[in-house]
Amino acid sequence: MSHSRPCSSAEPSLSFDVDKTFDVFLSFRGPDTRERFVRRLYDALVQEGIRTFLDQESLKKGDHIPTSLERGITESRICIPIFSKNFPQSKWCLKEVSLMVKSGVKICPLFYDVLPTVLRCRDGSEYAEYFKQHESQKGLSAELIHEYKNALDGISNLCGWCFNQYTRQDDLIKEVVIDVKKSLRSNSLHKVYLDIPKCFGLDWRVDHLLRLLKVADRQKKAVKVGIHGMGGIGKTTLAKIVCKELLFLKFQVFCFVPSVGERCQEANGLVKLQTHMLKCIPGFRGEVDHVDQGKGLQQERLRGKRVLLLLDDIESSEQLEALAGNYSDFGAGSYVIITSRDEQILKVANVDVVYEVRRLPHKHAMQLFNFHAFPNSCRPDQELQTLRNDVVSACEGLPLALQLVGKSLVGEGNLDVWKEMVVKLRCEPDLQKKLRVSYDSLDPLEKEMFQDIACFFAWRKKEIAMIFWAELIPSPHASLRSLLQKSLVSLGPSNKFLMHPCLRDLGRSISNEISREPRKRTRLFDEDDAYHVLRRPSEKAKLVRYFWYEPKQPITLKAAMFKPLYNLQLLWLTDVAIEGHFSGEFSTLEDLRWLRLRNYPSKCLPKGMNLQSLVILEVTYSQITHLWDETAEENPTMRPGNLKVLILRGCASLKSLPATLCYTLLQMLDLHNCNSLSSLPDSVGSWTSLVNLDMEGCSVSSLPHDFGELANLQELNLSYCQNLSKLPDSFGNLTQLERLEIHHNHKLTELPDSIGGLKSLAFLDVSYCHSLSGLPNTVGSLISLVCLEMEGCGVSCLPQNCCNLSSLQELNLSNCQYLSELPDGFGNLAQLVILEIHHTPGLTELPNSLGSLQQLTSLNLVGCNAVSCVSLESCLSGLPALEGFLVGGPGFSSAQLQIFYDSFKDFSFSKTCLLDNPDAPAYWVHGQAGGNDGCEKECIDYCTVNSQNSTIGGGDYFEVRLVRVEANIDFAWLKGGNKVKVNAKSDYENWKASFKFLMYEATVLSKDPEPPKMITFVM
Repeated sequence: MSHSRPCSSAEPSLSFDVDKTFDVFLSFRGPDTRERFVRRLYDALVQEGIRTFLDQESLKKGDHIPTSLERGITESRICIPIFSKNFPQSKWCLKEVSLMVKSGVKICPLFYDVLPTVLRCRDGSEYAEYFKQHESQKGLSAELIHEYKNALDGISNLCGWCFNQYTRQDDLIKEVVIDVKKSLRSNSLHKVYLDIPKCFGLDWRVDHLLRLLKVADRQKKAVKVGIHGMGGIGKTTLAKIVCKELLFLKFQVFCFVPSVGERCQEANGLVKLQTHMLKCIPGFRGEVDHVDQGKGLQQERLRGKRVLLLLDDIESSEQLEALAGNYSDFGAGSYVIITSRDEQILKVANVDVVYEVRRLPHKHAMQLFNFHAFPNSCRPDQELQTLRNDVVSACEGLPLALQLVGKSLVGEGNLDVWKEMVVKLRCEPDLQKKLRVSYDSLDPLEKEMFQDIACFFAWRKKEIAMIFWAELIPSPHASLRSLLQKSLVSLGPSNKFLMHPCLRDLGRSISNEISREPRKRTRLFDEDDAYHVLRRPSEKAKLVRYFWYEPKQPITLKAAMFKPLYNLQLLWLTDVAIEGHFSGEFSTLEDLRWLRLRNYPSKCLPKGMNLQSLVILEVTYSQITHLWDETAEENPTMRPGNLKVLILRGCASLKSLPATLCYTLLQMLDLHNCNSLSSLPDSVGSWTSLVNLDMEGCSVSSLPHDFGELANLQELNLSYCQNLSKLPDSFGNLTQLERLEIHHNHKLTELPDSIGGLKSLAFLDVSYCHSLSGLPNTVGSLISLVCLEMEGCGVSCLPQNCCNLSSLQELNLSNCQYLSELPDGFGNLAQLVILEIHHTPGLTELPNSLGSLQQLTSLNLVGCNAVSCVSLESCLSGLPALEGFLVGGPGFSSAQLQIFYDSFKDFSFSKTCLLDNPDAPAYWVHGQAGGNDGCEKECIDYCTVNSQNSTIGGGDYFEVRLVRVEANIDFAWLKGGNKVKVNAKSDYENWKASFKFLMYEATVLSKDPEPPKMITFVM
């Protein structure tokens, strides 16, 4: 970006905001610039795939223009006001600029035929004269004139483009497009959840696969990779590790879709997965209605983008076509990684690289087994060692079997048990039967719980399942602990149950073994089996306790069809409408504990249903306006008296909660995106059992005054409550509250002083509360606070006593446009590990006490271009634990980069990053070594400085993967092929001495028959 003068940029976080509809909003005065400039700029942006808001193109007939323009600003990631001579003549242009400043959106001004100083409205200037006209004609109030002048004055200090610095208009448009694309680049991939278990023997496989990808990538196209092998062999683990290795390439979109085959068994499963994929694309909102629409949206939104897509456990060509059929439209350098048990699916898809995962060699199988069976590294006696070898051999190199069998034998000293295990494993030829050995070792209650999770509760929250089991399984916590310890189930993000597909199949197979006749089983989860029972209402199904019916298409059932299911404890229905009335001896469902209705089309719950025993009521994404009709209001048996979980997520038409419902036992209430809900019942103060309350997206303007009576509340989400302006004074009485999210509440102006009473609060997020100008002085009393998120807030300073937050480990002050200083006592935050202050343009100095943060490992100052190197150097010299230090960004000039280089070239950070600096010194370049092209110069992405010494032996060959060098280095040694021989250690030392900034990865190609290892040298 060309700058009117060295000044601070208004650029916020480089992370994508997935809730934004547009990338760019263009603000301008039509008569001045629309036809001769704006139209051409808009076309250039759109041509590059940048979603741009332009009034004539983005407004539809019938839209309320002021509201739509306001939404266009708040729903854009970057706003570009184009200042012309007559810009302030338009009152709406002035209002747009003011809205940009208030909303905290990134502003990149373009000065078309004026200088930046004109925006300061000095007496006699063109802009000042227009304000005088507005004042004399009483077209604007004094308050608005003051507000608009302040907004313009603030923008005058921001980096932007000046038209008079370009010879041709096309040159300016080209640079705007380039700069916008750089600013939109995502830097959030490190937040991706990839749970990679402990593994052995995969290093050489990862290395081999990465080299295959490198060969395929030379064709400069999107590469599709297929990883196949039998269940439990380690396909998903290998794919995750490869993805992790590829993330350094900086993809625009990353998406991991786990357990595709399993999730496609749900109603509209493919459509849900397409929606999940699309929501990984920055700016996408909404849902997909059908598969063809999803494919079209993927093609439209991903065309030309650099994508990393991991599709796990594909079971059919239809699934692959729906999720990655348009992969050839992805940008060059994209990767689609597919795992499947079926090699034929990969062949039909014509993937570029096919990789088969084979069984582990005995050496690595033994390492994996020992890790799980002997967690304390104790060495077994001689006889047990022999039996151990027999057990490992019988597992036949299958990682999942080794893990489960190893866990089942932890602490087992009885040799007879080991001998029995060897016999059982040797008698079972296939994997599922080997896994059955671990299942057989469970007690009866653990077996019931295992089947419940396999058939129903995978991907469900543990807390809800525990409430369901409370009166059905004695000591459910002990049973679950046993399953977790034996790795038959695990817990993932949000405490949800995860289960390997092989174990899921095992559990469902065991559940169906009870009888070939569905109505004689305990659990029905298959669509055909469920409908088989429903269509014969005259035949009893007294054994069926769990019933899940998800038809492929919406269907209407009669209440009488549920007559055989009079012993139900769990009933899940999706896309099912119910006609008629539940009545009679067999239709009351009086033992029902969990009712789940998804996409339910009626206005209230089914009539006449006995809900007295219900503990979990889940009605999601449905059309209900109220829970039950007048009949239920009068009949207590039709209302739950023991309800503990109420989930009404996505019921946008729900206007109120019933006053007659008993809330005293309620532990979890989910009202997420109940957009029409504007208040809570008056009895809220008596909900003393409530632990979790989610009201994100509700229309509440205030909370009841006795809200603080919720003595056991631990998690509260009030984000995106656009009408919420304040919190009650009783808020500080929530002494058990551990997590509070209030982000994106634009009308919230202050937090109550009583917030200091939240002694248990560990996480507080007030990000993008633009009207929040400060924190109360009592915030320093939050003794348990570990993470404080304040990104995009309107604060100008922090209270001095915030330095008393003795437990604080993470602090995010990024994109706080008005923040000008940090407290002097900042160094008292002794536990601080991560500090994010990026794109805070008003910050000029860092407190010297920052150098006292002995635990600080990550510091992000990207976009804080006003901070002096002197201030940085004095602080950084005292940070012994610092590993990641980010600085620079657009607007970081060549002079600043040179000063930075001179000041910090001797520091030993393992990660020192300079992001997106088009003005980087010419001698900082990077390229991909290989072939006859040598190294291709580009602007620097990042530099690595590390004091560690690395050596390689004489005579070894190595392959250069990535290099950061000075331009005066002779590249001849890289040309003519990418394999280089180190003739002597002295050669290596000579090269090392010549490089000031260097990072390369090398593969040692030794003569040893073992697979080559990837070695990273950092200097």
